[in-house]
Amino acid sequence: RFDLAARGNPAQCTQAKTEVARGVALATNMVLDGFSLDVDGRAIPIDRSRPIPFTWSQTPGPVDFFTVQVVELVAINGVTRSLGRGLIAVAGQTTAMIDPALLQPGRTYIMVVTSSIGRPNVAQGDWMTLQLPFENTAIWSHYFEVAEP
Repeated sequence: RFDLAARGNPAQCTQAKTEVARGVALATNMVLDGFSLDVDGRAIPIDRSRPIPFTWSQTPGPVDFFTVQVVELVAINGVTRSLGRGLIAVAGQTTAMIDPALLQPGRTYIMVVTSSIGRPNVAQGDWMTLQLPFENTAIWSHYFEVAEP
């Protein structure tokens, strides 16, 4: 059950405005196993005998950690659906090693990189400490198909 909250008039607010820093870093230039994910539909020959390197660049701005998600695109009853297949969190780097079992030949995927702030000590292994502001920005790669090498 939800109750409506009364809304006031912003012009009647007597408190000083607080500016919140904005602009978490964004992931750019995604590369999977040496292949740029810069166009849709690229067939990428993946060597599935080892972990698969996935790298990206970042724009200027704060970031505490990145989350990388492997998402499979499938057609179900004529509708494209996105199915999360794996999730990896990394701090202090722009590289994630992908389990090759997550990328099957002949299937179509996208990679999603989420930049986050609000956990200032995560690079030291502390996932408990929270700090405002929280901000997350997800960037999706172009879609690609996994091919046999």
